[in-house]
Amino acid sequence: MRTLFLLMLAASAGFVSCTESRNMSGGSSGNGAIVLGDSSTIVTETDSQYLSDMVLDMKPIKVAEPVQEPESAKRDTVQATAKVEEPVESKTAPAEEPSEAPSGKGLKVAFKEVTLFIPGIEAKGSGTSYSLRNGSLNGKEIRISGGKVDKISQRYQTVVVAKNNLGTLVLDNLNTTTGWQTLRGAGNSYTISGLDANRLAAPKVSASSIRNAVSRAARKSRANRKNEKKWLAAVRNTRSANQRPLSVKLRSVMWKIDGKDSKGKSFSKQVRVDMPL
Repeated sequence: MRTLFLLMLAASAGFVSCTESRNMSGGSSGNGAIVLGDSSTIVTETDSQYLSDMVLDMKPIKVAEPVQEPESAKRDTVQATAKVEEPVESKTAPAEEPSEAPSGKGLKVAFKEVTLFIPGIEAKGSGTSYSLRNGSLNGKEIRISGGKVDKISQRYQTVVVAKNNLGTLVLDNLNTTTGWQTLRGAGNSYTISGLDANRLAAPKVSASSIRNAVSRAARKSRANRKNEKKWLAAVRNTRSANQRPLSVKLRSVMWKIDGKDSKGKSFSKQVRVDMPL
């Protein structure tokens, strides 16, 4: 709008200049040249509507200079706009806890270096020798605490037993002991195995060794001469340790425990459990 007004003002000024030029040069109006100071040529405007200022004052707008942001504010802004990362859960494996001391029903054998525990059985004894009173060993676990075990080995002893209506005779001199066999397991648990009744190792016998063993056992039991003869008659045709009236029974089980104590010192311990016959 302001530009249009200025163009109109410039056009009017040009028009007046041309008119005055013609008047000064004796144009067609015939008024002649304008004389300075001649009051007849001065026009005084008294109408207020033509005396008002139609042009707005132009005030330059000052542009504010940019304010330099301090470096600390920039760093704070960058940190605020940066992507917030979710905390990552630590993947460090928990420290291995020491094995708990054995508790509950079972046989507990405590050495200085290590403790053995066989749950689910009852046994009496002390030190390294015990007698089984209730339960069975085959398939049970040997649990370890208080030390590091590298290996548990097992061996057992069997004996021939004669049994009929005359009673029971334990033939002590007809026995056998197996070699050491390593039990399956690792760390804090090992499984007792190989003690199945129908797979026990049997001693080698003969007819004469059987008669001698029966006669000896009868005298040990304080049987009279008559009963001793009956026993000898009962085994007269027996040729095998598992032939009636004979059978092979588990007499005792032994374990050898090899490992290191809490200070790293090697140890080897043995435990025996005797079976009821």
